Amino acid sequence: MVSITIDGPAEDSGMSVESPNVSSDGNAGHGKFAEPVDSQPSNGGHDVKKDNTMSASVEEHGCLDSSHNLNEDHETWDPTSKEKPEPPHDSEESLNVPEGGYGWVIVLGSFIVHVLMGGLGRSDGLFFLMFRNRFDESATLTAWPLAVVSVLRLGMGPIASAICQRWSVRACCMIGGLLLGLSHILAGFSPNFPVLFASCGFLQGIGRGLLYGPSLILVNMYFDRRRSFATGVAASGVGVGTLLVVPLIQLFFDTFSFTGGFLVLGGVCFNAVLVAMMFRPLSMYYKFKGKKGYNLAVVWLHP
Repeated sequence: MVSITIDGPAEDSGMSVESPNVSSDGNAGHGKFAEPVDSQPSNGGHDVKKDNTMSASVEEHGCLDSSHNLNEDHETWDPTSKEKPEPPHDSEESLNVPEGGYGWVIVLGSFIVHVLMGGLGRSDGLFFLMFRNRFDESATLTAWPLAVVSVLRLGMGPIASAICQRWSVRACCMIGGLLLGLSHILAGFSPNFPVLFASCGFLQGIGRGLLYGPSLILVNMYFDRRRSFATGVAASGVGVGTLLVVPLIQLFFDTFSFTGGFLVLGGVCFNAVLVAMMFRPLSMYYKFKGKKGYNLAVVWLHP
């Protein structure tokens, strides 16, 4: 065989020379080009973009988690939540109305109020005759104070309800008793018909309205199963008042004349203040039983 040796650089000969990095048998060389260099662009840009995308997703996930936590924290104190608050006591008995006990004292007080309301309401004929003889006004004008009393007695319901919500049934009935007694005392000293109209018309009507409705409301709050029976007992006082109070009022005026009769009647009406003191609110009832902080709304709304 003839071997040919070529001197000089490879590029001058015009021949291609295999890279000494890798031999035909797969052994790596030790030259400058020991590691092959890829002519294609590396995936470094793609990897950076992928890393940025992953980082953004992690941050977004973290923001969602933190916002979810904030929402959870917000729901714990959200005042607009429609969920009913849990009762402040663990006992199931604390959710029930008393169904008796001091409730019968409330029924007795409401019965006395209805006795007074029934007696005064059925005495309008007596008052009409006395006003006509005292002031010598027309029948139409004389009937106006009594008509105003009837209107205000039933029309004071919203105001009485607001007073009960703001303070208590006891406070509302005490105000009504004070106005009722004061109206009869002023009526006894009325120098003319306009003063009588203001005292025996407006004041008496407001006093009756603040006494009548709240006395029944408190009975309903103390009873559930026996509510119908308790309400019937309390409302039966109207009939008793018609039977007893009307003759008693006639006796007052026959014995003490116009002024003295109204003074005695005003003193009788002031007893409604003492009756109103018997109207213990449910919150105070549970406080006396050692259940402080009881929510009155739970008792009222409980079926």
